[in-house]
Amino acid sequence: LLPACVGGTDKVFDVEAVVMVAAGDAHVACVTAKGTVWSWGKGSSGQLGHGDRDPRQRPVRLGKQMYGGSPAVMVACGGAIRRRGGHTLVLTGVGVWSCGWGEFGQLG
Repeated sequence: LLPACVGGTDKVFDVEAVVMVAAGDAHVACVTAKGTVWSWGKGSSGQLGHGDRDPRQRPVRLGKQMYGGSPAVMVACGGAIRRRGGHTLVLTGVGVWSCGWGEFGQLG
C-alpha cells in the first residue's frame, strides 16, 4: 500500500506544522509546533485523552487546559498489554500527563 496524507487534503491540524508523531498498537498522537496534541484511533481504555472510551477515525485536538495550560513538548503511545488497551504520555513544561490503561503502573 502507498502512504496517504493523514486527513487527506483537509487542513486537519488547523494549519499547524506537526513536529512529532507517536503510534501505539491501535492509536496515534501527534504534537504541533504550537504544542497542541491531537489523537485518533482506538480509545477503548481512554488512551486518546478525550475523557471517554470512544474511537476517533480522524485526528481530534486535545485542549491545552488538559495539561495544566502548558503546551506539549513530546508525546508517546504505549501498546496494548495482553490485548488490553494502550496508553499515552504527554510531556509539557510542567510535568508528564498520562491516560489510558494503567493496570501495571505504566501511567505513573
